[in-house]
Amino acid sequence: MKNFTLLLLAIILIGCNNSREVSRALSSAENIMTESPDSARLILANINRSSLKSRAAKARHALLYSQALDKCYVDVDNDSLTSIALDYYKSHGSDHEKALAYYYNGIVVLNKNGETEQIIDNMVAAQHYAENTDDTYLKGLISFIVGKQYYNQLSFEEALSNFDIAVTCFRELDLKQNLLLSLQYKGISQNMLNMYDEAITTLYNAKDLATQNNDISRLLDIYLNIYYIKIKYSDLYNLPNIKTELSNIYQKYNNGIIPLDHHPLWSNIHIKLKDYNTAKYFIQESMKCNDNISDVNVGGYYQLAQIEHNLNNNTEAYSALNKYVSLKDSLNSIKQDVLIQSLEQKYHTKYIKDSLENIQKQYRMTNTIYVLIAILIVLTILFSYYKFKQTSTERLRKIKEYEQYIEDVTFVKNELSQKCELLTDNINISDNRMNRLHQLLTNRIQSLQYLSNLAVIYEHNTGKFYSKVKEHMALSRKPNNDMILNIIDIANECNNGFASHFESLHPQVSKYELCFCCLLSLGFSTESIRVLFNHTHLHSVYSMSSRIRNKINLPSEIGTIEKYVQDLTSSLKDGCRS
Repeated sequence: MKNFTLLLLAIILIGCNNSREVSRALSSAENIMTESPDSARLILANINRSSLKSRAAKARHALLYSQALDKCYVDVDNDSLTSIALDYYKSHGSDHEKALAYYYNGIVVLNKNGETEQIIDNMVAAQHYAENTDDTYLKGLISFIVGKQYYNQLSFEEALSNFDIAVTCFRELDLKQNLLLSLQYKGISQNMLNMYDEAITTLYNAKDLATQNNDISRLLDIYLNIYYIKIKYSDLYNLPNIKTELSNIYQKYNNGIIPLDHHPLWSNIHIKLKDYNTAKYFIQESMKCNDNISDVNVGGYYQLAQIEHNLNNNTEAYSALNKYVSLKDSLNSIKQDVLIQSLEQKYHTKYIKDSLENIQKQYRMTNTIYVLIAILIVLTILFSYYKFKQTSTERLRKIKEYEQYIEDVTFVKNELSQKCELLTDNINISDNRMNRLHQLLTNRIQSLQYLSNLAVIYEHNTGKFYSKVKEHMALSRKPNNDMILNIIDIANECNNGFASHFESLHPQVSKYELCFCCLLSLGFSTESIRVLFNHTHLHSVYSMSSRIRNKINLPSEIGTIEKYVQDLTSSLKDGCRS
């Protein structure tokens, strides 16, 4: 009754232009905001903005209206309101008003799918001012959103820190739904940080809360998180027990039906059991009901390619991989692009390894040589395909070219078979170099096997998988880092002893810095080098480039370190040809 009276009074006052009456209407909306956001929204929507004479009144109206829209679950992606409030409260008002202004401006950026950096900037500022208030609910909301942004950027330590705060706030207020979601994300973040025991404990707490709330959908989602972890750390003999546990859960909460989003999990289980036909069934069923371009489909095609390969259906494996490649560009994310390219390279590396092993058992060294050449041609064609594909029209044209290239490769292979004896007479590769190449290939295959295991677990979520790939591929400063040593060896093999020559000229350069120069010699872009060295910004790469230049006392007339490396590489190649 009190709220109704306030609403009626406010509507009467709305028709007046007196600043005092407008202020009363704003106060009425503010007073009923928590209990009756719809009524508050009605009051604010009907205030004539021309009656808002001062900056303070305009800012207050904008802030309250933004708050009402949010509480009424209206996703606003236009900052016309929030910018008015933020411009004013940056330098006026209480800490609570500042916190709200930054928070709602961040919400608008989030709704617009804006830059993560913008969202975090707004939310961190909101977090700063909220610390000086007693608004526990706002603190929890801000911390959860900040945590989500860090989570999406694979910064799991920062994400976990913020989810911890959100859990504390929502637990204090006994807001079960908010607490449930915060616990779930906290548990997933702990798992990504290899905090296995903590993750399981947190997720089981979330499971208990979902059970209390009778939130079956969330409960099944949490069980999915839990069993992904269990499968990750389970031995082969535990898998039948896990299957039984999951079946009992579905029987209890879903009429015995395996939820569609659980199908990739069951595909993983059967892959570990080497039951590839069943694994294929589950992943195909999962993809069948996901017609839109999504992580499920992109990861699903890659997983399907793996399954078909294990079934020795190489034609089907390649078809699945082709579909996977054609879909990945539509995800429109730089990090996803890097991840997908990495997956493609690792798949083909595994294909080379398998081919080599089979050939070594069946054929002599001459046959091995022409098969390797054929595979290298295929990889070159794929690289050209990926590099120049920009538009959908271009992609279609390249696919047709690719089909023609495959025919050409087949022709080359047949021709190489006929001329194999002639090649044998002319090819003279030293035993030492062959052994070294074999060792380099073996090292990369071992790396592939590790990444393949990760792909089995995280195929439905490229964000998570990218974190693990990035962690595995990162080049550390440890002097005996295997990846660094392999890159140096590869640069020597591919560029006529580049690494050894560069190191003899500049013995003061560390292995870490030498690896940087080797990557430049091999044609890696600065963006690719940034990813490999696990740097956040390109300026870190430029700083390293400048540091090496100063260390070797490179004269200014020579140009950049990149040009110096390119010139040195070219001179070594020219010397070899002459």
